[in-house]
Amino acid sequence: MFSQNLGSLVKNAYAALAAERPAADLRVLDVQRAFDGARLCENPDSPAGALATPVRVQDGPSGTFITSLSQTCQESWHPNAAGHTVLGQCLTGAFAAAPRAIVTCARNADGTLTIS
Repeated sequence: MFSQNLGSLVKNAYAALAAERPAADLRVLDVQRAFDGARLCENPDSPAGALATPVRVQDGPSGTFITSLSQTCQESWHPNAAGHTVLGQCLTGAFAAAPRAIVTCARNADGTLTIS
């Protein structure tokens, strides 16, 4: 839900900037589906096959680290090296797009990306 709300925020900001700056070279890059099939706990070999690394977090003020995979999958994550490569490919595709484009970067079942 957080990711969807963030995507809406970005699209609204784009619309406002586009209205204020009609000549600006703006693009939106939607990466909502760039990690499809490779999110933490999304497949059986996770986290090994994931494009993200779990963030080590503490369980509230107790200071106890959350270490189990089931807990980690419900917590924040950050792209690992492979995830950054995917994001870089998405950015390259957005840069190559026409000005004022809304670019979507989605991961296919075979791991390739579709940038449109």
